[in-house]
Amino acid sequence: MGFEYELLERLAESLDLELEIIIAEDEDNLIEMINQGEGDLLAYGFTITEDRKEKIAFTDALYNSHQVLIQRKPKYWRRMKLHEINKELITDPIELIGDTI
Repeated sequence: MGFEYELLERLAESLDLELEIIIAEDEDNLIEMINQGEGDLLAYGFTITEDRKEKIAFTDALYNSHQVLIQRKPKYWRRMKLHEINKELITDPIELIGDTI
């Protein structure tokens, strides 16, 4: 079952607990399941958002990833100064709402 499964096995062993895994059919139900008492912890790579932080407590991250927007440089970018190029680039994914990608 992967890396998270092995971590859970080791955690259970170190705490002298029996590990029972419940697999959710849909990731959208995970927070609801934990808040209804259907489990004690989630082993899932959720992005930490303000909304989720209001519903569940997060541990320290095991690994981090960062979103990167890859795009063409502006036309005539060689003639532009760096701040002019940066002004032309999309830096926030929100700016893509409504666009075709």
